[in-house]
Amino acid sequence: MREAHVGHHSTWLDAFRSAFDGMAADLPVVLNARGCREGWIQAELFRRLSPSDPAFSVNFYSLNKGKTADLYGEIPSRMLAELKVLGTEGFYNKNLAGCSNLSLFLPAKEGDRVDLCADHLAVVVDAVDSLLRDFGRLKSASESFERYLILVLQTTVGQTGLARRSVPFGSRPTRPRSIIREYGCASGESVETN
Repeated sequence: MREAHVGHHSTWLDAFRSAFDGMAADLPVVLNARGCREGWIQAELFRRLSPSDPAFSVNFYSLNKGKTADLYGEIPSRMLAELKVLGTEGFYNKNLAGCSNLSLFLPAKEGDRVDLCADHLAVVVDAVDSLLRDFGRLKSASESFERYLILVLQTTVGQTGLARRSVPFGSRPTRPRSIIREYGCASGESVETN
């Protein structure tokens, strides 16, 4: 087994970057493994981050309504994170808000941004696992935690890609930080936006 431990890190952002850099070659294949891709990434993050943080856990810390955070850690600081994975196979539209209608998330023209507002959050279907549902859960978590929304996807095109690129999941103090990594299908190269 190859060495997976990422070593001690000064920030969670650095730890996540290092862990994903270590997974980059395998991710383009794993992203199409419906039903297990998020679990595989959680296991890899546990394998890589728990040696330097014995409290690091997956699917552990209770957020609300009986749901747990995907990731929890204490070193270098208290942290909660939600992980969302979108490959080239599956229900992209539902993965954004839990519904198939993307019209609220599409900009008037390419390059415009769509700021999230109450109208967007009102269409989120709580019963369906989606990016905006996870965002809302993290937003409602205690501000005593660093909160991260980690989006891992293959480069997307069409309306889903346009909607996802148009909604800024910024790093305002009241919002979770966003880490978005896009992986090409064959090359394994990645693009990161914060």
